[in-house]
This record gives sequence, structure tokens and C-alpha cells, in this order.
Amino acid sequence: MKIVCALARGAVVVSAIAAAGSAFAQSSDVNVYTYRESKLIQPLFDAFSRDTGVKVNVISASSGLEQRIKAEGANSPADVLLTVDIGRIEDAVRAGITQPIKSDVLDKIVAPQYRDPEGHWYGISLRARAWSMPRRTA
Repeated sequence: MKIVCALARGAVVVSAIAAAGSAFAQSSDVNVYTYRESKLIQPLFDAFSRDTGVKVNVISASSGLEQRIKAEGANSPADVLLTVDIGRIEDAVRAGITQPIKSDVLDKIVAPQYRDPEGHWYGISLRARAWSMPRRTA
């Protein structure tokens, strides 16, 4: 199976794919399985393709990508799994469909608390959340 890296959210996907570029050096394209809507991330993939000459093929789904990759097994064309939350990353690691990557670039820009110690995933953006407490009335 090609390298499948689980990446949290898509805000900096171009940097993440470019950093893993040596893994894709044998091919003129990269296959990204993603839970993100294609229209939201296509501009990033287009920029990556313009900058590198590497075509990005996208498989987008709302669920089941981990199961699909596992069913495809060694024949899976997936290079990158781009997820939308840490739960799906953990599912992918538990399913045994990821393998660690070593990237000096990602290690430099992603703080240790936002990456897997074994290199199975890198969190490349954070989602801000606002919490509110219900008002108490006397």
C-alpha cells in the first residue's frame, strides 16, 4: 500500500502534501481520500498541482473511507487520508491503514502536541470552538 497519512482538517493541505513529496516522487499524481467537500479544498489542490506538476486525484465521501482503504488492502491507490476530526484519525490508525511518515518540514512547523509520536498523523489546523454557559436564574 502507498503511504497513507492521516491529516487533521484541510487548511494547510498543500504544505502537508508538499512535505511528503518524496513519497510521491515515483508518480506524477497523488490520490487523496478526503472527508472534506471537494469544492472547499480544490483550490488548494489546484495550487499544489501548478507548483509541483503533480496531479491530485480526489475521492471524497461523508463516511466509510477507512473501511474502503482497508478493503482495498495492498491495492489501495490512496496516498493521503485527509480527515475532519481526531476521531477519524484514531479510527484509521486502529484499522491499520496508516503508516508513519518522517517529515522534517512537518516536524518543524507542527508542535509535538499536534502530531502522533509515532508519525501516523499531523494536525495541521485547529478548529476554534466557543462555549457558553447557561444563565442561571434565581
